[in-house]
Amino acid sequence: MLGKKRLLLAAGTLATVGAVAALASGVTFGLFSSTQTSSGNTFTAGTLSIGTPVVQSCTVAHIVPGDNGTCTVTVTTAGSENADVAIDVAVAGTAATLPLVTPYGGGSPTQALGLFDNSANGLQISLTDGTPTTYNLSGLTSATSSTTDLLTADGVAPGTTETYTLSWSMADNGGVDNNYQGASSTFTFDVHSVQAANQAADSTAAGQPDSTIIWS
Repeated sequence: MLGKKRLLLAAGTLATVGAVAALASGVTFGLFSSTQTSSGNTFTAGTLSIGTPVVQSCTVAHIVPGDNGTCTVTVTTAGSENADVAIDVAVAGTAATLPLVTPYGGGSPTQALGLFDNSANGLQISLTDGTPTTYNLSGLTSATSSTTDLLTADGVAPGTTETYTLSWSMADNGGVDNNYQGASSTFTFDVHSVQAANQAADSTAAGQPDSTIIWS
């Protein structure tokens, strides 16, 4: 019996020494560990859009000297984020189709390329948005030309409605003559926006071309 007890004790001692040796050698025994998948952390991108219509055109035709009128385009910002808003304006002229007639009182007839031709005799135009702002249309330099990124405002809140009004008139002075008969002009407005957040500081006045904002 004594011999068996010594053998068991010896076996137990060897087992203990073996365990210590294993720990000393860096072998890992069932350490507590845990992993957890995070839930409930949802990140949603903000949205930015402009309601219909975004692009709208207006054709001025079949008018006579002394006539005047307006074209309007109304848009509403949508989405969830504040936006910087601008408008592009383009004009495309259609030349007169009637035969050239020498103006009353003499002079050389010149066929107009559109009712608007950026001259004192052609269509006179201005663009406003219901505020004191008058938009800079100096980029419209000929019967067919355009100007872009005319700032409406910085940081426009979602749900804001903007109405742009193009006012036009045809003078009844001596320079408006048969050379404009049958001509027309089509104005196209493209209202666009971009997020206001994380844009560079902007000092551009409303109604002026804005190259500070990244409009992409």
